[in-house]
Amino acid sequence: ELIKKYKIEERVIISSFNHNTIYKIKELDENLKTGILYSRNIKRPIRFAKNIRANALHPKHKRVDFKLMIKAKLMGLEINTFTINNTKQMNKMFKYRVDGIITDYPDKAIEFRKRW
Repeated sequence: ELIKKYKIEERVIISSFNHNTIYKIKELDENLKTGILYSRNIKRPIRFAKNIRANALHPKHKRVDFKLMIKAKLMGLEINTFTINNTKQMNKMFKYRVDGIITDYPDKAIEFRKRW
């Protein structure tokens, strides 16, 4: 209700480690963007995300590789990875062309991206 009240649907991605929550969000409003957070391996994460109608994968940065990126893009999923707090990790994720990073230091990430 708050997302709609403030008209920020286009600026919000609801993300959770509780994947049942993501499924329920989609039942409430199919148009809200969602992403599944995960730090451990999920068997076939792309298929799983599609089955619960998520729009994005939010894997721990150690789970991101070119194979995942290619498959996700082909299936229309975004990749937003966490928690990227140093420039070495940022450089690697930017090379992979992730859609977004989750960081504790957005100001540093913005500056790094400008220089990158």
